[in-house]
Amino acid sequence: MLYKSIYFFLLGAKLIFAEENSFVKFQKFISCKENCIFTLEINQKQFGTIHKSLGTLQYISKDYYIFDDPNQRIEYKGNAIKTINKNYKQIIFDSYSKNDFNILDIITGNNVGIVKENRKIDNGIVKASFYIDDWSIKGVLWTEIETGEPKKIKLIT
Repeated sequence: MLYKSIYFFLLGAKLIFAEENSFVKFQKFISCKENCIFTLEINQKQFGTIHKSLGTLQYISKDYYIFDDPNQRIEYKGNAIKTINKNYKQIIFDSYSKNDFNILDIITGNNVGIVKENRKIDNGIVKASFYIDDWSIKGVLWTEIETGEPKKIKLIT
């Protein structure tokens, strides 16, 4: 009976600890990992119409990533941004400004006031909701409970 109580106590502590630190584990995983690939979903509402982008984010290093979906490919390297519109075969070159929002800001937690909201654990995956007030962005982050490995990020603007 004592062993069973200790087991449930440790299991409960492990789940609580994972819930409280899902963003920290995620950011540690990313900072130690190179060439990490996961799903990124972006929902954006403009003029009453919702635009969805579902693609993959390849995190290569702290200043280099590639987002790829059926319509576009965005490559961020250093301060250079290259966007390829696959439908119109158009390439746009741009540069990053300190006032711009960047997906890496969420991934690294830099310069972003992330307000953590609800968390739910299901089959070893933590689903953590968050909000970024300065940018009016809601989001959900799915990570492995043990490692913080990202499975999916959903952003809603």
